[in-house]
Amino acid sequence: ALVETVSAVLLKQLHALREQEAATAKEKNDKFMQDAKAQFKFGEREDFDKGLNELIGFPNDEKVVAAMYLEHCGTEIATKTIYAHNYGITTNPLYEWKAAAGRWTPEDPSFEAEEGFKTPQETRNLSPKHFRQIIPLTKLMDPPTAEELREWKNPTAEEQERWDSEEREPCDEPAPREAA
Repeated sequence: ALVETVSAVLLKQLHALREQEAATAKEKNDKFMQDAKAQFKFGEREDFDKGLNELIGFPNDEKVVAAMYLEHCGTEIATKTIYAHNYGITTNPLYEWKAAAGRWTPEDPSFEAEEGFKTPQETRNLSPKHFRQIIPLTKLMDPPTAEELREWKNPTAEEQERWDSEEREPCDEPAPREAA
């Protein structure tokens, strides 16, 4: 009898959850703020909603790119093998830099792709909607369009529901592979 009672209560709560509308980003943030013990204020809510790029601009000068280059290519870990579990690929920071920034170095600031460069082939999440997307650094430096900003800040209830319901492949953790 106890199992049936608990099952009935849980089922009722699950149905209630399913009927709720998806919370907006603002509602989620407001709920988080209810639990805060202290709050710093660096502007108005509208300033927060505009985002950091509105305040300081987009990172598109050569100093930022040079710093990113040093982070990926200028340290002893630049060629350290990394196994990316979500894609099932072996890579390293230098390889990832070449995928995003092409031939760019402080001496040759060209974002052209290296001839014959290919990204590692995924062995996990093989459906096209899960393929890894390599976005060139030049594209990331472009400010988002008004449509992209609206889309990122306010997903529709349908989009939120789709994102929440998308099946995700479980991530077991195979042993890292050495780079060829």
